[in-house]
Amino acid sequence: ISLIAHQWRQPLGAINSALFSIQTKISSKKYDKNDPIQVEDFFYFVNEKTSNVNGYVQFLSNTIDDFRNFFKPDTGLETVEINLPIQRSLQIVEGVMKNNSITVVTNYQTSKNISIYKNEMMHVILNILKNCEDNFMEKKISTPTINISTEEKEKTFSIKIWDNGGGVSSTIIDKIFDPYFTTKDSKKGTGLGLYMSKIIVEEHNLGKLEAYNVDNGVCFEITLYKGLIH
Repeated sequence: ISLIAHQWRQPLGAINSALFSIQTKISSKKYDKNDPIQVEDFFYFVNEKTSNVNGYVQFLSNTIDDFRNFFKPDTGLETVEINLPIQRSLQIVEGVMKNNSITVVTNYQTSKNISIYKNEMMHVILNILKNCEDNFMEKKISTPTINISTEEKEKTFSIKIWDNGGGVSSTIIDKIFDPYFTTKDSKKGTGLGLYMSKIIVEEHNLGKLEAYNVDNGVCFEITLYKGLIH
């Protein structure tokens, strides 16, 4: 239940953000109901937001199925573009990131396909993004930025997610993937998000998930081996 709650926080926040945008648009009354062009623009805006909400709701539903099948890694393997789970995850957190003035910079250096558990990989990426966001808020970083890159190597694909949140203390960085280890209070974290992410990457997808400090931040690197999961 704690894991599901952790995964639901981001899409629920995104739903709230989308509905708030619609309410603000309506209450501002900045469009002329007698102007066909402005009315069309308004309905396009509302349709786009409700479509996003439908996507978030579908993700919430899929989360339940993913956890139900969590110990059945023989189901759900898909061949998808390596960037797809990243892009889907960013769609979910778009509103939350915008509301918190967090800039996300992507650098996709490959668009090759790979066989992975797509929804589970989205959980991993969302967990990492959530950790970056929480760190920004806790440390009150003035210009929070998250960088995401993908790269194809000879035998692997690499997904890197790094921020400018000041990094992780050398005394605890080796513990952040331990079960129930958390620097947050009980209302904000269970200490299971990164632990579960490591299981997804390393046991279900036979890859590797590691974290290390970079210039003024921390980098989470997901390595997926071509030959092992194709």
